Amino acid sequence: MGALRESWNRLQSFFQKQQRDAELDAEIAAHVELAFEENMRLGMPEAEARRQALIRFGGVQQAKERQRAARGLPWLDILLQDIRYTLRTLGRDRGFTIVAVLILGLGIGANVAVFSVVNTILLRPLPFSQPQRLIRITTKNTTGGESSMTYSTDATQEFQQRNKSFQSVTGYFAFTSSDNYKLTVGQGQPVPVTGILVMGNFFQTLGVEPFLGRLFTADECLPNSRPAVLLSYAFWKRQFGGNRSIVGQAIDLNGSPVTVVGVLPNTFDFGSVFSPGAKVDIFTPFIMYNFQDDGNVLALMGLLKSGVTLVAAQAEADLLFPKLDPSLRNPNWKGDYTGRLLGMKDYVTGKLRRSLIVLWSAVGMILLIVCVNLSNLLLALTAARSMEFAMRSALGAGRGRLIRQ
Repeated sequence: MGALRESWNRLQSFFQKQQRDAELDAEIAAHVELAFEENMRLGMPEAEARRQALIRFGGVQQAKERQRAARGLPWLDILLQDIRYTLRTLGRDRGFTIVAVLILGLGIGANVAVFSVVNTILLRPLPFSQPQRLIRITTKNTTGGESSMTYSTDATQEFQQRNKSFQSVTGYFAFTSSDNYKLTVGQGQPVPVTGILVMGNFFQTLGVEPFLGRLFTADECLPNSRPAVLLSYAFWKRQFGGNRSIVGQAIDLNGSPVTVVGVLPNTFDFGSVFSPGAKVDIFTPFIMYNFQDDGNVLALMGLLKSGVTLVAAQAEADLLFPKLDPSLRNPNWKGDYTGRLLGMKDYVTGKLRRSLIVLWSAVGMILLIVCVNLSNLLLALTAARSMEFAMRSALGAGRGRLIRQ
């Protein structure tokens, strides 16, 4: 408790510096005056009496410094002095200051921009409850474009029923364009928004819980069901001002009323996981029946059952997917159905990992070059101040104080 009380008193003294300095000046003056009066009673001349009083007391300025060091936070006081001196020095040498700020801004700005992307895609874990069990399901044909990486509704439903490795299999419509919906609010002009069609169990498979309201029900994924929509958190904030009462209300999408059933959490960003750079505003149910004649349109993913390894799931996929080929049932559909399973994190970062690491290394090298150039400027500035540093050293400045200067 004693040490804590002493630290508190020092902190108070630091922030009450002017008041404590005034009290110290008054106390020193009182001591010197008492000694002066005593010398006068001894018969000394006035000037000699004051001189002897000062000699008897000792150095006034030195006494002040000792008292300040004992009562306050000298290291913080010295640091503030150095900062004030630095600001005055930079203000006098504006050319050096401008060059230093510009090159540091270039290096730091580039690194911050690239690190924000690297952190989002490579470093930060996926914003799902069980990301280690999430698997991206694609075909082994990587040269046939997006349609060769997707599956038909029939194949998806059959795989859902026949596989033994996945607790849940889901997907989304892979060929969505931006601004594919028009939102009309009141009598205003239609606002373009981007929406994605997702299967009814999409968010349940990912482990995403709504921030407000609920997720899609099974009935809302059937033909001729009541239209429903989920809002992304950012779109809800931007377009509806964070109004919680929007859940349960109908909004006008493409000229038809659609009921808002929920708002997704702020942590869920469809674009960062499934389509880097895309900004998705709304989500609507993918009704399987409506796409039965449209070929390969679904991008698939699944949640492995507890205890099932990726190797075991891949072995099952190698046996099962060739049997799902739609050309076996419809000769007009050509397909080469295979199943290639990747951990969701590996799928998200796989194509970008090497490029991002190279880019990050490049901007890191830029920052290193910036630091070297700034060091050269500082060395040149230090050489120009060599006489000043010699004087400071002669007056008693320590090595640490000189380095900070």
